[in-house]
Amino acid sequence: MIPPRPLAAALVLVAGACASVPKTATQETTGKLAPVNTWTGSFAPMLQSTGGGGQAGSNPGSGTQRLYGSASITATGRDGYYQVHLSLTSPRGAESLSWSVVPGRCGSGGLPIVQPSNLPPLEMRAAGNGDITAEVPFTLESTGGYHVNIYQGGGNNLEAVIACANMRFARK
Repeated sequence: MIPPRPLAAALVLVAGACASVPKTATQETTGKLAPVNTWTGSFAPMLQSTGGGGQAGSNPGSGTQRLYGSASITATGRDGYYQVHLSLTSPRGAESLSWSVVPGRCGSGGLPIVQPSNLPPLEMRAAGNGDITAEVPFTLESTGGYHVNIYQGGGNNLEAVIACANMRFARK
């Protein structure tokens, strides 16, 4: 007969192993992890010749030529929710920037999927860097093209865009 203490310890280990992370439908039927829809992109400054808008690139003297960073959008597993992570470095200093996910490529002028006013701001620190991770309800099609705009001054139109990232789809 097994002494009570080792038996209790063994039961705790077995119970802990059974209380694992919930499986997705794909894991339950195939034993494999479900593929995760992810979009990634790199921020580039927007030409500032008319105050904003235009194509991604740099315009000497615009104050944005050193803007850079990354964006990722990943399906959370909850239907209709995505985790958006933005990271930006800028010579502009501390400020609050708005952002949005927009269909099409940078400069296309599409309407945001979610209005910037309904999203948490990207807070830039005095050192010129900022990042945010937010879970956002919207739907993206794997066959669709998208970009992420960063807006200055609480704006939400092409003239207020200071940086943009064309997003690339990857199933991981």
